[in-house]
Amino acid sequence: PADWMLDVINTALDGVDIYKVVHMCYGHEEGQNAVPDSGAMGSKIFPWAFDIHADQLQLEMASHNFEDTKALAQWPADKDLGIGVVDVKNLNVEPVAKIADWIRGAIAMVPPERVCISTDCSIASVRRIVAQKKLASMVAATELVRAELNG
Repeated sequence: PADWMLDVINTALDGVDIYKVVHMCYGHEEGQNAVPDSGAMGSKIFPWAFDIHADQLQLEMASHNFEDTKALAQWPADKDLGIGVVDVKNLNVEPVAKIADWIRGAIAMVPPERVCISTDCSIASVRRIVAQKKLASMVAATELVRAELNG
């Protein structure tokens, strides 16, 4: 990643006095040439991305089977973590158990009170029936892990 990207993002966020989230992804259906599609993104953008002046970095993780989980070990204390647990580029519905395992892996690295569960990217382009099933799976897995945490 180039430092000019940090300057652009931070300039855009400068003076914004609300909770700021920056989504980091591999691109939507057509991909994204700026980010290589092979390998985990975390090893390529951390710690560079930690200098983004946002409260939360939201990462696309489901599409790459949570390859970046180990990279979360270096997550900074001043940032919340958003994790995408639903791959919007794939019509297969993620099983509740798989999503729950991904969430458990993330909260083993970052305290659960600083983790936000979401889809990888916008789910708007996914057929409604598929989107509903994916979101139901995401919610069920989140509730399962929340119940485990709350005893």
